[in-house]
Amino acid sequence: MISKAYTVQSLFIVELREYKKGDLLKKLKERADIAAKTSAELSKKTIEKGSGIGKQLKEQSLKSMEEGIATARKAAASGEKNLEILKKLAELKEAGIISEKEFAAKKKEILERI
Repeated sequence: MISKAYTVQSLFIVELREYKKGDLLKKLKERADIAAKTSAELSKKTIEKGSGIGKQLKEQSLKSMEEGIATARKAAASGEKNLEILKKLAELKEAGIISEKEFAAKKKEILERI
């Protein structure tokens, strides 16, 4: 970076020696115009790149939120299903179809999944 700046400075000094004052002012104006144009182009590219990154982040965030919602829905559905099974097992126990011991074992198994 320093050597590049030094080279530009050296070229500028050589040009200073070669041009008359009028020509020098004209050349300085040309260089200023080029610098302004380059600056504008770089600003535009930076803004475009920044917009692309923002769009990318937004898409990733939406995808993560959708995945989280889907996971929460599955967990809720699974929890509801497990509760329904527990209710049916309780009814079977009350009807005398399964024993208290069998009910307790299945209840423990289901609650561990939740």
